[in-house]
Amino acid sequence: MPLPLDEGTRRRVLNVARDCDVSLVISLSFVRDLALAGDDPELRAFAEAQEWLLADLIEPVTADGGADLPLAAADDIAFLQYTSGSTSTPVVSS
Repeated sequence: MPLPLDEGTRRRVLNVARDCDVSLVISLSFVRDLALAGDDPELRAFAEAQEWLLADLIEPVTADGGADLPLAAADDIAFLQYTSGSTSTPVVSS
């Protein structure tokens, strides 16, 4: 998800992130830096508590070398779809 700039959208994104128990944030370094340097203490605390995989800082690897990335398990969730949250707190779509 993009880093929202308005208060209401930022609250919805934080609610979704808390609800799905984020284990890894995949983003760009400028997004992490904005979250860490922002005026919103809740967003800053969330950003500080997360493990980040910053796509713009990943070095290319060859076939014989690998990056130290989290391993996926068969029961890991790869995709969650939430309602937009425009009229209430976002919820997982069924």
